[in-house]
Amino acid sequence: MLKTLRKINIILAITFIFLVGSIVVWNPAFFVVDQISMFPTLNHGDRVIAIKNFSNIQRKDVIVFKKGIYYYCKRVIGLPGDTLHFKSDILRINGKRFTEKYIVLSFAEFERTIKLGQNEYYVMGDNRLMSRDSREFGSIKESSIIGKVWIKWRPLTIPK
Repeated sequence: MLKTLRKINIILAITFIFLVGSIVVWNPAFFVVDQISMFPTLNHGDRVIAIKNFSNIQRKDVIVFKKGIYYYCKRVIGLPGDTLHFKSDILRINGKRFTEKYIVLSFAEFERTIKLGQNEYYVMGDNRLMSRDSREFGSIKESSIIGKVWIKWRPLTIPK
């Protein structure tokens, strides 16, 4: 009986240390999605956990950032130094056609070329016709990024 209690205490202690360590290392932030611009990846009312201590941001990552007084959840399309060219439904990044399987609605009639500077990111919602994003407010600075969306926990899934 004592051995069983000792094992349980050790397991609980290890679990506690892991949880506290994870919170300190990852520094998670919890957000409720209050928009439909990321449909179908994220829906209005979904809850997400964003990791604040993130390393290099990759194209297609879903991030949370602050622009003005608002927090947004969008997908990273352009990275620092990229040249993006939009024409109708075709997106080219640095001259190469970029395909996206997660978008539902198109750009509509939209043509523009953007050159991103150092520490600038271009973000867009997956639901392109219903998204306020870099097409409207321009690129975002790395310093405005709160974190990478790590997990959607209501319902529980990991964004692709």
